[in-house]
Amino acid sequence: MIGIFNFPFENYIPANYQFDFLASLTVFLLLLRLSRLFFGRKYSLGRVLLVPVLYALLSIYTYIGVSATQKELIIVFGILGLVAGIIYGKKDRFYEKNNVLRYRSSLPFTVLWTLAFLGEIYIYLYDPKLPVSVGLALNVIIAGSAGLILGESMRIINSHRIYMKTPGKKESERN
Repeated sequence: MIGIFNFPFENYIPANYQFDFLASLTVFLLLLRLSRLFFGRKYSLGRVLLVPVLYALLSIYTYIGVSATQKELIIVFGILGLVAGIIYGKKDRFYEKNNVLRYRSSLPFTVLWTLAFLGEIYIYLYDPKLPVSVGLALNVIIAGSAGLILGESMRIINSHRIYMKTPGKKESERN
């Protein structure tokens, strides 16, 4: 596996509580992300681009230490995910709340990336002797889902342009 998660948990958290701490942190982060997906976010170009860029950077961070051949495979799946996100990222919705434009993105892409990323962390921390193929499979899933999220953000930007050109229609008619 990769050697990027070198936070010294044993210095701050007793060994018998480390898993509980990480599980609680994971649940908190998932609930935070899911609440943003269900209740929407304020629309701005910066917000639409920032989150996917962060996902991409975190994804790239997990690829430290993989071989050149594995990186090529990861890049291919990232590009395929980007194309698929542009084509299939149709779950975005725009709506106004208190005269503020908000949007919702699709749930499956984000959940897939988050679970794969957290799986990578847990495997590194708790079972680093698993075969390299398990880590590679998770890296491929992370790359593909990061590509999906980036592609979806590109589609959201395009949907926003269409939304702004069709005033007077209901939300369901605009998408």
